[in-house]
Amino acid sequence: MPIAHYAPAVYSRFCCTASACSDNCCIGWEIDIDPDTARFYDTLPGPDGEWLRAGISPPGELPRRFCAGEDGRCPFLDENNLCGAYLRLGERAMAEICREHPRFHNWCGPFVESGLGLCCEEACRLILTGREPFRLTRLEDLPDDPTGTEEPLEPLLALRRRAFRLLEERFPWLSWGVSCWRWLRYWMLFFLVMVLVLLVYRMSAPRGDPRPP
Repeated sequence: MPIAHYAPAVYSRFCCTASACSDNCCIGWEIDIDPDTARFYDTLPGPDGEWLRAGISPPGELPRRFCAGEDGRCPFLDENNLCGAYLRLGERAMAEICREHPRFHNWCGPFVESGLGLCCEEACRLILTGREPFRLTRLEDLPDDPTGTEEPLEPLLALRRRAFRLLEERFPWLSWGVSCWRWLRYWMLFFLVMVLVLLVYRMSAPRGDPRPP
């Protein structure tokens, strides 16, 4: 069965911000290792293989995971919040979840739809500040292991297309309002800082003796 791959326009524009991210996905998570990556770690010879195996759970423990430290950091995350495994060995040393996050894929009949999860701040920025209408574009590549189904999806897809049109036709202000949210945040922060400055000034101002009546 031929498989077509669709994704929103922002999907192809996503790029991990790495050390510039303020909410690092390599900190505070239990990150599982897919079987192919675990096999690569287990069989890589030499000092590089020993270094990788020292940072993951042993083969008898399932699921295989990266052994995070007490601070919740991935053992391969360096002091600059960059992936040491990638810097040392390239993309082949990255687990599937590390390569794909925050991308996700849904296989639906003769096609697969991909998107960006809102658990990533850069994905949120791309999605919430975009001014163009929502559109699914066809991509040339396919995610790994495409598995189509024979489910009758056309009624559901027609309903979804109608919902997209209603959002674009009846609420043209929606995308504009969302894109203005970041500027509103700056003004709110400015206002709160000014209130704080005034409070500090009032509390630190000298108080003289009350005048006699």
